[in-house]
Amino acid sequence: MQASPAPRISTWFQDEIEEEGMFEDHAYLWQHMIQAMPEKDLTRFHVLDYGCNRGGFLQTLFRQRPFKQALGVDIAEVSLAIARKRNAHIPAEFILPAQLEHHKNSIDIAFSHEVLYLLPNLDDHAAAIAHVLKKDAVYYAAIGCHTGNPLWQRWRELITQSTTLPVFDYSLDDYAASFRRAGMRIEMRSFQLQDFILIKPDNPYFPTAADSLDYHTRVKTIIRATKEG
Repeated sequence: MQASPAPRISTWFQDEIEEEGMFEDHAYLWQHMIQAMPEKDLTRFHVLDYGCNRGGFLQTLFRQRPFKQALGVDIAEVSLAIARKRNAHIPAEFILPAQLEHHKNSIDIAFSHEVLYLLPNLDDHAAAIAHVLKKDAVYYAAIGCHTGNPLWQRWRELITQSTTLPVFDYSLDDYAASFRRAGMRIEMRSFQLQDFILIKPDNPYFPTAADSLDYHTRVKTIIRATKEG
């Protein structure tokens, strides 16, 4: 597996309060993502969460659909250390991206949530995912940060101010093309969050209630990439 070396950082966000707030902000989205996938029984599955941060998604997944073993992958070393401590009670290992090279054809199902737009090389990422997936295994990538998002330019500025990494302008077609080049079949669906959506006052990401409703039902997308033989 040939890939450009991934950067290594301490944490994703410059502000510790914002970093800690990721769990609360994303928990309901993770739950919907889990409910949306057709795979119900993961008890024999080896799972991967790419961009795991502090391990919140794997913790949420294990409560809802227990798995056999998991890998949480991230470039943020402090976040990985926190993930190991907070998730000592679940069968999960937390590693840097370079260590994926040792897990060829070992993963039954993989996930990422709002990670792809921060990757400097989509082809490297797609190749790394294809490397670790078993034949016919699936990668679910939830992404609302793409150029088809009407709020993207506003978001790009906000994210650039808060994150420690550069932000990239990718379209849904860019994502699809990279996974195809890695030998994967691509399907997509809108996120279609059907629950009530909390409308926060003075939310810089959603200037209007209609913006929030449109994003959570139409703009945010789940990519389903299946490794073919």
